[in-house]
Amino acid sequence: MRAVLYLFAFLVLVPAYGSPPNIVVYLADDVGIGEINQHAPEFSLIDDKAELARMEQYPQARRIQTPTLERLAREGKRFMRSYAGSSVCSPSRHSLLTGIQVGMAKTRGNGFGPNGSSDVDIEPGRSTFGEIVKSVGYATAAFGKWGAATGSDTSGSPCKHGFDYFFGMFAHSQIGHAFPKEIYSCRAETSGFSTHEYKNNEDSSVEKCRGEGNCTYFDFEVRAKALEYIDQASTTTPFLVYWATYAGHSALYEQVNKFGSCHLKTHPVPSMGRYTKQALMTTGRNTAEIRGHMAMIEYTIDEDLRLLLAKLEAKGIAEKTLIIFASDNGPHREAFKDPEYTPADIYASGGLKGIKRSTYEGGTRIPTIAWWPGTIPPNTKSHYPFMLYDIPLTIASAAGVPPNAPVLEPFKVANAGGVSLFRLMKSKRDSVVSSKTRPWVYTEICYARVGNQRDGQVCPVQWSPATGCAYALYDLKAWPKAIWKLVKNLPNAQEELYDVLNDPGEKRNRVWNRKRGAILRRARIARANIRTPLCDIEHSTNPSCFADRCNYWKTRRGCRKAKCKHFRRKRKGYTCHSFRRRGRDLS
Repeated sequence: MRAVLYLFAFLVLVPAYGSPPNIVVYLADDVGIGEINQHAPEFSLIDDKAELARMEQYPQARRIQTPTLERLAREGKRFMRSYAGSSVCSPSRHSLLTGIQVGMAKTRGNGFGPNGSSDVDIEPGRSTFGEIVKSVGYATAAFGKWGAATGSDTSGSPCKHGFDYFFGMFAHSQIGHAFPKEIYSCRAETSGFSTHEYKNNEDSSVEKCRGEGNCTYFDFEVRAKALEYIDQASTTTPFLVYWATYAGHSALYEQVNKFGSCHLKTHPVPSMGRYTKQALMTTGRNTAEIRGHMAMIEYTIDEDLRLLLAKLEAKGIAEKTLIIFASDNGPHREAFKDPEYTPADIYASGGLKGIKRSTYEGGTRIPTIAWWPGTIPPNTKSHYPFMLYDIPLTIASAAGVPPNAPVLEPFKVANAGGVSLFRLMKSKRDSVVSSKTRPWVYTEICYARVGNQRDGQVCPVQWSPATGCAYALYDLKAWPKAIWKLVKNLPNAQEELYDVLNDPGEKRNRVWNRKRGAILRRARIARANIRTPLCDIEHSTNPSCFADRCNYWKTRRGCRKAKCKHFRRKRKGYTCHSFRRRGRDLS
């Protein structure tokens, strides 16, 4: 009966709101803010004038061409301070799907799965945005890199979380090859999964696969299935497509162990297109890995979007479709055949500090664009923080899901972090949000193992010098004048404080500025309240995990009363206090 009432409420809402849109969430892999619209700086995701001027000095041949992403930016809204839930793949994707910030999640880094793998099923009790829109009658499908399951038929399968159909790779352990021998699919109405074999990929050498049609390229096959689904979709039932490409990430040609032979990793694409060695000869370093990455952005990602728009227009549903383009984290430096490669070779980070796995802006800030003709005002931009974990509730609003619908309850648990920013999407200005919209946003990455290198190379970088968690807490109390970011880039690093609204390059650390003391304390208290400690790996760095917290502060900070439980800083030294907030320890 309750479900019937909410369906009735939805049907009542639709006429006032308008027909619910089709929704496409397109997620790129490891793509930084500087990699798109290099040829069109006026539609860039970079807003640092000095960095924009620097990019404009790049020779045209060196700039990645992304005409479709330029169109989406010109006709839609750019989010200039958009962030991933984490700076690495697994926790970022879990956070996107479930709408839960990483500090409240089980998956906080790569390596938190069985036997240290990156494969983790969606947590019990969590839902996905597929389940949200499914509750109001949407047809749903997911394609590409799922990355939120331990296998092909486990509890994390998309077909068990609101998606009618899936085609791609379920687990991280299945991904890594540009020309795979097998791709998988499932349907919600049937149990199990199907395996699709690609015998032409048994030998996926450079010599063979660099030819048209000789091998089956993973992202091209995903593209074909996604476009086929949209082509066959009913024009009377709205659909949601989650399209998660592998393009942007490093990959392998040969069918070899992706970690044991990591020196073979590169950026394989069927064609380099315009990015030939001769074309880039006078522009700087032009290895095959650099040119392959540039080609991947244009001929896979941007071409995916071009064909998507063409399909929507051919069906006459372009103006009835919301597209959200984003990336799972910042750019990497994993072109192992070219050990000198860095994101700076292609201006991937847009001049930001840090890369993938860093909690500096270059690791967490991502390119996000929303497009819906007639609803989202064209050529607009927002500087309000838009998080990947905001997407579920934003989609819910776009689809007309009643705000108090039971299906939204898993997304509104305490400290989940996500909010609906659909109203902001539709607005020309940021004035529709304020410091009261929410007090903070948060990103985190944790390391369960110690180490920097493997096989003498940075390969793959999924460990740090110490176990524990790195993080970035963005304090929004001063919005729209400032966005104060408390950041620890490694578990054993010192805290830093930046105003990333006015200092996106994180060049002026204000952590020792007495005028910022209140901001620093507020950010520390907020972080202590919004996350669950991982004491298995934080036992040496997080006071909440210490057996005798006050004794720690007594020896480390000069806390005078050994029996007390908390401290706060005063002008002269440290004094202990025992105060609580929301029943949580603030030490």
